[in-house]
Amino acid sequence: MTTTLLHDAYILCLGQSDRIFQRGYLVIEDDHITDVGDMSLLPNATYDQRIDASGKLIMPGLVNAHTHTPMTLFRGLAEGVSLFTLEGWYNTIRVLELVMTPDMVPSAVAVACAEMIRTGTTTFADQYFFMDEVIPTVAQSGLRAALGYGVVELGDPVARER
Repeated sequence: MTTTLLHDAYILCLGQSDRIFQRGYLVIEDDHITDVGDMSLLPNATYDQRIDASGKLIMPGLVNAHTHTPMTLFRGLAEGVSLFTLEGWYNTIRVLELVMTPDMVPSAVAVACAEMIRTGTTTFADQYFFMDEVIPTVAQSGLRAALGYGVVELGDPVARER
């Protein structure tokens, strides 16, 4: 068993008892958090690895409850267009969706996953086209996800039946 100590961190605990430690420690045994507390109460123990987390924030991972990861391909392409109108959405996003192909999806999903990891998101819900191409990239990322086939699968009767 590997024991890791992260020490001198600002720690935000959320759950049954919301606690904040201005100068705290967190102990991880293998891949489970086993202890958290104020540095003044740090048990005198041996740790396989010590990580100085001074100036760092430790907090629960974020959850993004609504994503369309392949749409990272479209970022910036609808700037200045109101997507709250059918015409605005159809003439920009929908036109792009109609030319999207399955081979484009893994790269877009990899970018989305990297951005989520970089910003502290650990779990997300995703639903869009080409979910069979999304799944392997998400699995490789290590993120947790609830993935579902799109509810609108125009032109794909097999996907529509799912």
